[in-house]
Amino acid sequence: MENIKKRALKFKLNISAAIFFCLFIGLLMACRVNQTRQVGNHDQIFPDFSSNKEKFQFDNLFIEGCKEKITGNPEAALMYFMQCYRINPKESAPLYEMAMIYFKKNDLVKARQFIEKALDLEPLHYWYNMLYAEILYHMRLPEKSAKILEHLHKYYPEDIEVIKKLIFVYDMTGDYEKSLEIINQLEKLQGFNEEIYIYKKNILLQQNKINELAQEARRLINLYPNEPSYWAELANIFIANEIKDSAQYYINLIKEKFPDNPQVWLFLAEYEQSMGSLQKMLEYLEKAIQSPDLELDDKMKIIINLYDYLPLHKDSLAKKKLFEIIDTLQGLYPEGAKVYTLKGDYYLKYGKKPEALLEFLKAKNYDPGKFAIWNEIVLLELELEMYDSLIVHAGQALEYFPERGLFYFAKAVGLMQKKQYSEAESYFLQALTFAGNQKDLTYQIYLNLAEVNYRMNKADRAFEYFDKAKKINPADPVLLNNYAYYLSERNLRLDEARQMIEQALKIMPDNPSFLDTYGWVLYKQNNIAEALKWLEKAAEKSPANGTILEHLGDAYYKNGQTGKALEYWMKAKNNGNDNEILNKKITEKKLIE
Repeated sequence: MENIKKRALKFKLNISAAIFFCLFIGLLMACRVNQTRQVGNHDQIFPDFSSNKEKFQFDNLFIEGCKEKITGNPEAALMYFMQCYRINPKESAPLYEMAMIYFKKNDLVKARQFIEKALDLEPLHYWYNMLYAEILYHMRLPEKSAKILEHLHKYYPEDIEVIKKLIFVYDMTGDYEKSLEIINQLEKLQGFNEEIYIYKKNILLQQNKINELAQEARRLINLYPNEPSYWAELANIFIANEIKDSAQYYINLIKEKFPDNPQVWLFLAEYEQSMGSLQKMLEYLEKAIQSPDLELDDKMKIIINLYDYLPLHKDSLAKKKLFEIIDTLQGLYPEGAKVYTLKGDYYLKYGKKPEALLEFLKAKNYDPGKFAIWNEIVLLELELEMYDSLIVHAGQALEYFPERGLFYFAKAVGLMQKKQYSEAESYFLQALTFAGNQKDLTYQIYLNLAEVNYRMNKADRAFEYFDKAKKINPADPVLLNNYAYYLSERNLRLDEARQMIEQALKIMPDNPSFLDTYGWVLYKQNNIAEALKWLEKAAEKSPANGTILEHLGDAYYKNGQTGKALEYWMKAKNNGNDNEILNKKITEKKLIE
């Protein structure tokens, strides 16, 4: 059998060096017509070119294909390699390149087609066979892949890559004996190490050979006696298989041998967790967190995992302990923004939003360039209706992130709530500029632009913005309610307003504001009896809402019930709806419209 030819095609290059390499290949290829390919006793094979011009064209196209492939343009590379193939279908290199591109694109069918064509031309090519075996493996055809790799292994018995691929292929076929045999060959070549152990562990676990696995773990310990993770690995084998005496023996050895190692404390914490000992688990975790030998990110992972594990919704002591551990971490890293952010996140999980906000405010002092921190601050202040500080902090956030629409939006909301409508409109419009494809944010901007324009007595523009918002989310009950109410306030398109508020009430039938709007639209349509029915429902559900009470008073007056009208006007005033027109109604004891 002829020896399989092996090409070294794998190089670690930067882009410019890689392009140079392709140019170099092109120069080599230009000489190939005068070179032979020796494959055992086979006859010499020459690429067929009808002319030097055709050969020159082939070389240039191949170089262009290499450039496009290396610079990340696989489609363009495929086009060039395909042109090479059409010029000379007896040249295997373009076929291999196309197979490789399709393989990386996970188009395994096409990858297989092209590599098989390449192998038809050069059946004993090392790299072509390696790629073919890889493609077949990913196509879940391990037996076929194994045959190719076994053939390669016969001629390259010390080739590490072939051996490793065979390990995975045999694992897929379930041929564990062959897998162990090939792993042992790898061990002879490179010695016993963690990689060999992992390969063997996978096989021995499949075969449930626990004693053999433990023996392999002991070999690791003998090689690296000062590596605690290998001792823990051996202990875990016995723990997982409930061999309690052996497990406890090695746990005691680990404690004795590594008394101050944080990784050991983490292992012991995990063990105590498996044994159901919450208190001991927490003690070991706190030790690990206090250790200067453990990185901050690792300590934060401990707390995150701890939160996921502890039954915090039931166990108040566990919850208290978690925050004690976080406080310990803050004491160790007083200027660590990550720690304050972590604590803020946990306050949020418990619904403690003001406390969470304080932690995020501390975090931004130490890492003011972190978007996620400002994002939490702004969202919390929006939710908590802290408009004065929202205006300040949204403005500060914009100094770091001037192209974030959310921060313009947040500042605009704060300004609108402070009745600075013109400035608020300006910030809403800037928010719209930077909203991009954020559909939800764009919707909220339109909704608030409608609100702010209405308050500036620009009703027509307000209704235009309502229409824009309605195109994005036509079923939002808040939009439908507000739009309908503002139309009714101006006695405009009352039938349309009625349709919108009826649609909103189908979604939220018990919302007192929606009930009030429906009653008010009916009132404006002079359907007083029906209006009273809905306004009374609204007042029943929200008896301290001054606007609803005033509307009900107006309806009573229109219905000829002047005593009740005056009663509800007084209730409206006593519940904060103190305005000039209402006072005039009360003073003159008549409806003012």
